[in-house]
Amino acid sequence: MDARGAARRDRHRPSLFEPGTQFRYSNTNYLILGVLIEEITGQPYHEVVRRRIIEPLDLAATYLDGFEEVPAPFDPYGGSDPSAPDEQYDSTSITTAAWAAGAIVSSAEDLHRLCAALFDDRIISAASVAEMTAGGEYGLGVELSDWPRGLVGHGGAISGYGTFVRHSVDTGTTAFFAATDLGFNPISAIVAVLDAVVDAGR
Repeated sequence: MDARGAARRDRHRPSLFEPGTQFRYSNTNYLILGVLIEEITGQPYHEVVRRRIIEPLDLAATYLDGFEEVPAPFDPYGGSDPSAPDEQYDSTSITTAAWAAGAIVSSAEDLHRLCAALFDDRIISAASVAEMTAGGEYGLGVELSDWPRGLVGHGGAISGYGTFVRHSVDTGTTAFFAATDLGFNPISAIVAVLDAVVDAGR
């Protein structure tokens, strides 16, 4: 079953709680969003993302892995498994399976452009930003650190990769971290460092 099939299957399962009463992160929610985008627009998810976000912002290093060509001079990363550190493998097939939940490949520069554009009406309206950042520690697809004073961003990990980004709306500063060692995932320490870096830029 591919990502679309999983999303269509899981969206019919009963909710764990009433919307708005609790929070629980789920990658499946992003798969469902990908399906909704395709059903509403009548176009493939990756084409919508490219037309509405990647091309207008000139994100030259950003693409949906497995669905678009890898832009030169970039190559798919061959990762290693902690249980067999001397063996290398291509993580592309695993990343591709994530689809709308994590198959987008980008760069630090492109992530900075995206974060900045989110808050100056180039992608979504100010009203949508307010809705996106409402709530406690997690808004609509974004992690919030001491919001509204502080930082906005997201982190994630998949076989071969771990990435974390925090953006200061006040200063326009973006801090980005990426790891390609599956055995290295000190999330709390990384977030603390990124928060400190962006705080220093205020």
